[in-house]
Amino acid sequence: MGFAHMGPEVNNNNKQTNKNKQKTTTSSVLQGLFRNFGDCLLPLLKPHLERMISDTSFDKHESNNRCAMEIISGLVRGSKHWNYEQVCTHNQLLFRCLVQTKITMHNKAGS
Repeated sequence: MGFAHMGPEVNNNNKQTNKNKQKTTTSSVLQGLFRNFGDCLLPLLKPHLERMISDTSFDKHESNNRCAMEIISGLVRGSKHWNYEQVCTHNQLLFRCLVQTKITMHNKAGS
């Protein structure tokens, strides 16, 4: 018995732990993009965010939510350098994303 017996279970637990961690590199790159370019990227990313958040397919749901979370994380972190009007636009987008997330979670829980 020993570590050789526990190998696959420990390895699977490590994979799950690593899977749950946010990719800080992706978030940092997006933070830099939002810091440098401001809110001009929001119209380009808005349809993708809405699609990823509203996706309920079983096979892609987790990866789409993770990608949306990393984009939103970079957006929030990079927006601290914006002016007030840009932050208002950003807040409207985030509010719509949160509402859509709640609707998706409610529909998924009901089915």
